[in-house]
Amino acid sequence: MSARSELFKGWCPGALRPMQSGDGFIIRVRPRIGRVSAEQLETLGEVSARFGDGDLYLTNRANVQIRGVSDLDRNAALEFLSVAKLVDTDPRVESIRNIIIEPAIVPESLAEMAVTLAETLEEMLAATPALYELPGKFGVSIQIGPIIDQHTISDITFSIQTGRIIMVLEGASGCGVSFANVEAAAEGFSNTAIAFLRLQRAWPDMRRMRDAVSGFGADAVASEAEVSLAPPGIPLCEAPAPVGDRGGAFGIAFLFGEIKQAATRLITAFMRSEAIRYAAVSAHRALVFRVDAQQRAALQKLATEIGGITDPFDFRLRIHTCAGAPSCSRAAVQARRDAQSVLEALRGASSFSGHIHISGCEKRCAYSGPAAITVIGNASGSYDINGAAHRRGGVRPVDLAGAVAELARAS
Repeated sequence: MSARSELFKGWCPGALRPMQSGDGFIIRVRPRIGRVSAEQLETLGEVSARFGDGDLYLTNRANVQIRGVSDLDRNAALEFLSVAKLVDTDPRVESIRNIIIEPAIVPESLAEMAVTLAETLEEMLAATPALYELPGKFGVSIQIGPIIDQHTISDITFSIQTGRIIMVLEGASGCGVSFANVEAAAEGFSNTAIAFLRLQRAWPDMRRMRDAVSGFGADAVASEAEVSLAPPGIPLCEAPAPVGDRGGAFGIAFLFGEIKQAATRLITAFMRSEAIRYAAVSAHRALVFRVDAQQRAALQKLATEIGGITDPFDFRLRIHTCAGAPSCSRAAVQARRDAQSVLEALRGASSFSGHIHISGCEKRCAYSGPAAITVIGNASGSYDINGAAHRRGGVRPVDLAGAVAELARAS
């Protein structure tokens, strides 16, 4: 294991390089091709129950976090996760294996293409030492269909379509690069990632693809990568969360991404009893299961029992928050507690359709998408509120719910 001095403070934690926080270490697991089997989900729950706080936390990058692991228990937790094939053997590979494959119910051929692309990219990242230099938050999103969900875009986003794969660079959604097959798309990714690293040498502070597009221009990035950008790009819009009855599947989301210990046990027991092979992890903080009609009804019953969210338009899906104090050592406010108060205050604001991001500090870990209202905790223990036409600083936690509700109703 890495010594504490080597831990990536300020970066997304991994499993091999966890992050120390206020409640212990955070172990972030990146499921391969975005899936966890019943056995793997059971292992995650057991590791959290034995070494962490007992719960699991789904992130907006389709990862699973275990919180509250002590320094003494880190190695033991990793051993369990390693046996279940949930961690990499090399921390450098783990750091850059940031691939989101958003669950979608589509023609089987497109779903297979998306999985094959994810597997190919994972193998390429592991086998190409030059790519180990990519920033730790540099990521890939794989989506299926005629639009790109702005909730799950990444530095490089692939759109799987009939007869072609489109690659879009963050910050340049008006155009894209078209590939005929998975092999060509993977080569295009490699060339683009290496081009990003070359450009980064000229601008060391550049950390994300949007920085490269903003600083050098999309055409310059494409030229460096020897790929051809062409309009029109893929429309960028907000897609509903993949929850509830989705035809051949059923999704369950969780408030703030938190899966309670008892809920994990019930889910894994259901998967085993119904012979459901895996759950796909969505960046909408949801688990999606491929099921038949009878199983969908049973899953709805289970979701109700565990407090899961199955309505894609449920307002709770548009409130995003981090752990906050005291769980996070960077936060000076109890963001999760205060977000719950905001949620209660907004239950009657049915006309408000935007997202609200409540963060315990300036890192804004909980949500990377556009928010109508952003609330940031500051070192004084108060909040700064930022809306489309409203700025207010120094809001006390006790006044936050009312202030946000007032702004939401005026929007």
